[in-house]
Amino acid sequence: MAIQNTKRFDTEFGPVTVAECYIKVSMVKVNKSEGMANVSFYDKPNGKLLQTKIYPVPHDLNGSNALAQAYNHLKTMPEFAGATDC
Repeated sequence: MAIQNTKRFDTEFGPVTVAECYIKVSMVKVNKSEGMANVSFYDKPNGKLLQTKIYPVPHDLNGSNALAQAYNHLKTMPEFAGATDC
């Protein structure tokens, strides 16, 4: 499970845009109502790791699994607008 989206990264050499950035939730930690998702950004599937960030994500005990909930929440965030499943 992963998503793809155009992503801009600020580097020491200036901004770099990756048109089809491969975005994968590598870990989700949850409690009864909230969680944290460790999100990794790659240049392509099985490619070079570009960045890792942690995002707060809501968690519903009666909902789907925590990983699916994390992906669904990420896709609602402006940073991931237009992301597609892959």
